[in-house]
Amino acid sequence: MPSETHLVTELGTMKARAKGPATAGIWLATGECQFPRTGWNDFVVVILGWWSAAILRLLTNKGGRERVHFMEGPYAVEVYEAPSGKLQLRMFAGPGGGAEVAAGEADKNRFVTELTVASKEVLDECRLRGWWSPDAEKLALDLQHLDCKIAGET
Repeated sequence: MPSETHLVTELGTMKARAKGPATAGIWLATGECQFPRTGWNDFVVVILGWWSAAILRLLTNKGGRERVHFMEGPYAVEVYEAPSGKLQLRMFAGPGGGAEVAAGEADKNRFVTELTVASKEVLDECRLRGWWSPDAEKLALDLQHLDCKIAGET
């Protein structure tokens, strides 16, 4: 049975780059595996935006699969909704789509809540620090759509 998977973000590590979006710690924790690894630092606004858009598409188009990449390194996560209603997550590392290195599952509502909370905290920090960007704007818009979709399902 796959391990419960959680989205982890570290806002304490968030910083702006001279060129490009803000970075912070972001990874998945599932069982004994931290993917890509504990403390993975990447373009957090962009990746949360990709996750939000992917989850929104999954909720809209039942039966689909989405692949969400990390920007740094050849790492990706395939996510789909199983008949049980749980999200299934398969983690891949390596060039050309990579090899599966871990798998996990997540309660759909809990995962969406974790994603939404983390995204809103990141956006609040971007506003506070004056780091607003087109990527932040897209993430904010996707979150609004995701909130509406979830509200319509409950």
